[in-house]
Amino acid sequence: MLLTPIAPVFARLAGATDAQVRHDLDRLPAMLDEVDRLITQGVIGGEHLNAADFQIAPSIRMLLAMTDIAHLVAGRPAATLARRVAPAYPQIPPAMPTDWIPNPHAPRSS
Repeated sequence: MLLTPIAPVFARLAGATDAQVRHDLDRLPAMLDEVDRLITQGVIGGEHLNAADFQIAPSIRMLLAMTDIAHLVAGRPAATLARRVAPAYPQIPPAMPTDWIPNPHAPRSS
């Protein structure tokens, strides 16, 4: 695949070190909780989609497409909004070590 040699270059340019990716994954459940809160409050996900919907939902949809972390998003209001805004999205094969992926049922630290 043509993109394979380019991916590490883009990752480095974006600051995607192993430590940063693990940190971001650890924060993901809390970030998804915030998206769900915004939906519940009607800030996003209303009858008429707004700019914030189109900014947030595609990122959530990409997470749903990532086969190794989709379970962290599935079943949430954020997942419903993401599929509403971006119904079709290609699957992204697993790319992370399984021990990096947070357990959605583990207690969260504050």
